[in-house]
Amino acid sequence: MPTPQEIYDNYLLNNPDGERHIEIVTISHSKLTKTYHLTPTPEPVSVTLETDEVITPEPVNLTVEKSSSKDDLDEKFNFNFADIDGRLNDEADNIPLDDEESVLITYRGFMASDTSAPAEGPFILNGVSMTKSTNGTVTIAAQSPSLVVNRTGELYTYERFPMLRGFI
Repeated sequence: MPTPQEIYDNYLLNNPDGERHIEIVTISHSKLTKTYHLTPTPEPVSVTLETDEVITPEPVNLTVEKSSSKDDLDEKFNFNFADIDGRLNDEADNIPLDDEESVLITYRGFMASDTSAPAEGPFILNGVSMTKSTNGTVTIAAQSPSLVVNRTGELYTYERFPMLRGFI
């Protein structure tokens, strides 16, 4: 039996009839009253997370824009969705402006034929900004945590490492 990853690879390569990609976005923070699991899939679907927890995400009008830049290691996403009856905006008021803790956004992709494990992700992202438009659409910009923010001070030059010349 193929794994969720193999099903996803086949989906990307061949686009078989009847197969669908299900996106799940999880929004969490210690000051929120609950963890939000959202999906653009209109019908209820239960999925099994990598922690073996089974969830049924809430269907919302949601679009996910993945970074189109492939020249760096930063994963950048924009999540656009209709605010869930204004609940997320109200929940955001619970987080103080000077709070150091980032809102965590976790993105997972599942295949409709096998929701026993994520086929894509999980990508754990830090919320960078949250904006709300006048029509009620909320946009959350998120990116991967910057794990290497301090430089090592090491300069890799041809003079110090002549064997690099064959690789660059």
